[in-house]
Amino acid sequence: MRCLAVITLLILALTLVQPVAAQSFKPDRKAGWDAYHKRDDATALKHWSTLATQGDVRARSHLAFMYSQGNGVVQDFAKAAFWYRKVAEQGYRDEQFRLGSMYYSGRGVPKAYHQALDWYRKAGNSGQPQAQQHLGRMYREGHGVLQDLVMAYVWFSVAVTNGFSFAKKGRDKVLPRLNASERRLALKLSKLCLKKPAKCPGV
Repeated sequence: MRCLAVITLLILALTLVQPVAAQSFKPDRKAGWDAYHKRDDATALKHWSTLATQGDVRARSHLAFMYSQGNGVVQDFAKAAFWYRKVAEQGYRDEQFRLGSMYYSGRGVPKAYHQALDWYRKAGNSGQPQAQQHLGRMYREGHGVLQDLVMAYVWFSVAVTNGFSFAKKGRDKVLPRLNASERRLALKLSKLCLKKPAKCPGV
């Protein structure tokens, strides 16, 4: 009888402790980040998933990255695009660039150059140099827009000025394809688009 009573008390204690433990969890972005760096992806996911559904912008971005890389979760580009879009629509340039890249490659969303161009422009206008480099490539190749080597040079040049040195290779390849008047125009527009992106042609 005593053994049965002890077992009953243990079961009762467990049923009382479990709800309290569940209630004590408080999602915290920093705690999620600390867990992520310790490779405790499950804990990071728990924190960020909860915060993301509550509208936390950084948590949404972290969650999108986890899904895009398959860190702690099954890689799911559709879910990554879903969460990147939530942040991109609030005007965050890095997430706008990443969403644009997903449209460019067709990962998680249907491949659509015009959508990629739109998100790259939003990010580029906010000074995101990688997006600016991709705009240069799209103008050079005529992806989602009429081919325009002047504008290709412009965006490559702006990206370089903003610190993305990789764009220099694209700029240098376009330059020999421009005649003298096109070069003068490209240099003029490069200065304009750097200082006032919203007034850049095609925006």
